Amino acid sequence: MKKIFTLIATALMTVGANAQDAKFQIYTEVEPNTYAVTTNLDAVKAEFGEEKVTEAWGMGVWLPVDYVLIDNANLKATTAVDLTPIYFSGNKFTDMQKEFPAYTGYMNLGSSLGQNNWKGTEVIEDLTALKAAYHGAVSVFPKVDGTLSFGVYAGDNSRSIGIFNMATEDEMNEEIFMGAWANYYNFRHDGVEAAPDGTIPAKGSAAYVSAEVKAGRQYILVGGANKNLTMHQIKFVPAQGTGINNAGVSSEKTIEAVYTLGGIRTNGIGKGVNIVKYSDGTTVKIVK
Repeated sequence: MKKIFTLIATALMTVGANAQDAKFQIYTEVEPNTYAVTTNLDAVKAEFGEEKVTEAWGMGVWLPVDYVLIDNANLKATTAVDLTPIYFSGNKFTDMQKEFPAYTGYMNLGSSLGQNNWKGTEVIEDLTALKAAYHGAVSVFPKVDGTLSFGVYAGDNSRSIGIFNMATEDEMNEEIFMGAWANYYNFRHDGVEAAPDGTIPAKGSAAYVSAEVKAGRQYILVGGANKNLTMHQIKFVPAQGTGINNAGVSSEKTIEAVYTLGGIRTNGIGKGVNIVKYSDGTTVKIVK
């Protein structure tokens, strides 16, 4: 049985002289419990270098495996496979921005699983086996129980998206649990009239899947194989009585300072991009 190891990686960014300890944010909390790409191509070039952006056809950057996308009191999310693409143009980007103009980029989601009509009996044992060229997948590690979901745009295509509950090393070694779908959704965007029950979404609209998840587990967000899926958001809502239920504020920590993207300290959260520093030392980028 192949074992899956999770490495922790961090990336740092500099946001002016007053916010030197802010992390470079690929995904930020755009509204309570909802995360999306709000950085831009110039910021990515500055962080990763012109050559890395050129390698990704000038559209964005291909992130290494275990790159930290989100890390707060509720959950941690990382890339699950090497060369996971974050793009800022192309594919279904236009459809996405019609509904979410504040979102500036997306993850190109896909896998080497079957393109659509997944079955609950499919098992993912080795994350490297998921990799298809120029596609990505996400590992999510909830720190509290809650509801995990994500959304994609698929143009006029038929697809599958799903949330897979990975087995731990001990469970795999003991063969007591091999992993299973927490939930998956087989949908159609084939240009026909949308169905009232959502089984046939309108052409160009987003499709979503959600699942109840447990703290301390690993869940993988995946999409249909070798086809472009614009993953525009990840959402995690803590179960009642657990976690942080608003944009980075809890009863255990307070806002210490707010900065603009250029590092200028302000009197509070205002319109646009805000770098918020809390009393426990964490920082969150909030788009208002």
